[in-house]
Amino acid sequence: MNKTIRRFGIAGVAALAMLLASGSTAFAANQVYPLAFATQDWGCGTESRSSTVHLVLQCDGNLVLYRNSDNHAMWAAGTDVLPQAPSTLGFSSRGMLWLHAGDSTACVIVKNVYGGRAVVQDDGNFVVYRADGTAAWSSGTYNNRQGTVHECA
Repeated sequence: MNKTIRRFGIAGVAALAMLLASGSTAFAANQVYPLAFATQDWGCGTESRSSTVHLVLQCDGNLVLYRNSDNHAMWAAGTDVLPQAPSTLGFSSRGMLWLHAGDSTACVIVKNVYGGRAVVQDDGNFVVYRADGTAAWSSGTYNNRQGTVHECA
């Protein structure tokens, strides 16, 4: 019986690793996006989920962080009210995370964070970290706190 439990334990760990590696959004851990040229820009409807929140670029141009349990908006970029709604969230090797419509920038969330990364965290926070691991910007929504509309509005 011990060998059976051990085999099941190893198989269970392997299955969990495969689930997390597959990009499934069921109950994923922190989702990390490098601020790099190789990181694919987001389009309308793209989202990222942690176990507690999900960040979505809505088709109205607003970037919104929702709580998973009740779909309550915890933070928003406020870009749905701009004359030309953004259609893309960009990740730049120049250390920028920004929303843009075509060739024009609609809203810069953060800039000059070279080698940084954007993280949708399990604690409910959306954070941009510098290369040294310190936070450059956050939505302020950790531990179920209500964030505010971003300065772009």
